Amino acid sequence: MMRIRVFKTTLGFDLDHGGQHEVRLILLYTFEAGRPADRGNSGCADTVEIVSAKIAGIVEADVPDWLMSVIATDATLLTTLCAVARDNDRADEAEPAQREQDGHELRRAA
Repeated sequence: MMRIRVFKTTLGFDLDHGGQHEVRLILLYTFEAGRPADRGNSGCADTVEIVSAKIAGIVEADVPDWLMSVIATDATLLTTLCAVARDNDRADEAEPAQREQDGHELRRAA
């Protein structure tokens, strides 16, 4: 089962009367890392699927369908979600090794 990830962002709107409004969004998404091509198979790109999007405020509310369509096809947002997921995965992988190294350094200092 794929892990559900959380990403918080804002979305700006230009209003008809000339003003602007910002909406805070909470996105739940899944990420699957791609694979580079090798001799045995063709590679595949990273994939991101937005599971849900909510407007954050006093009360959270699902975004309307039209906005979900815009969010789910925004190439810049999808690229950002891939980059954030990859960074988080690298940090998760490095954390146990860093804790072990910190433990060795503490024992040597004692």
